Amino acid sequence: MTVPVSFLKKFFKSRWEMLNNVQETAREFSSKDAVKRYNEFKEGNYTVDSENFHDYTEAFLAKIQESARDEVIKLTNNGTRQLTLTDRPSTPYLNAVIGEIQRHTSILNVNFRRINNEPTYMGGHLVDSGALVTAQLNALHLNETVFKNQKEFDPERFLRDEKLLQKVIPFGFGKRSCLGESLARSELYLIFGNLLLRYNFKPTGELSTEELLPYSKNVILLKLIVGVV
Repeated sequence: MTVPVSFLKKFFKSRWEMLNNVQETAREFSSKDAVKRYNEFKEGNYTVDSENFHDYTEAFLAKIQESARDEVIKLTNNGTRQLTLTDRPSTPYLNAVIGEIQRHTSILNVNFRRINNEPTYMGGHLVDSGALVTAQLNALHLNETVFKNQKEFDPERFLRDEKLLQKVIPFGFGKRSCLGESLARSELYLIFGNLLLRYNFKPTGELSTEELLPYSKNVILLKLIVGVV
């Protein structure tokens, strides 16, 4: 059952105000953080935080970049033509890299929220009626029972198990999945693949993870690529 907003405002005023305040705070934080990161990227001042494992996923390791580039260069006759959508079945490694990027960096981290219409148990916890329920995509994508060594950036996990890629759901799944998923996946493949085909990405300075990640001296920042897409 979907409850109208007007009903929530009138009969669940405190819950509505709390939800509205949380959303406003999140929007304000996200906006400020996005502007800050954009300026840092533009000025070449962003440094990967070695204490935050999420920042490891922002470092596109040189070895992975080289392997993906070699695949598309060979397929396009040494880069004499652009990568097209008809090439997608012939680029398993590039597809795996894109899948691993999306597993680590869910642009929309939560799916549509639903209101629970009766008390129920989820994961052993009682969820009261009227509570908002949603799927947290980042938690699903970092589930260690599904993805071994879930914190590592390892595209080859999808080559070892081809069905595993089906469990990466950045656009949701089923009838409530994103309507633009097909177009977005096509654009992501074309833009990302052709950027790799034409350019070699490196940082503007040293990264704080250099000693921890042997290849991190020659990296590309994933969120920069995601931002371009």
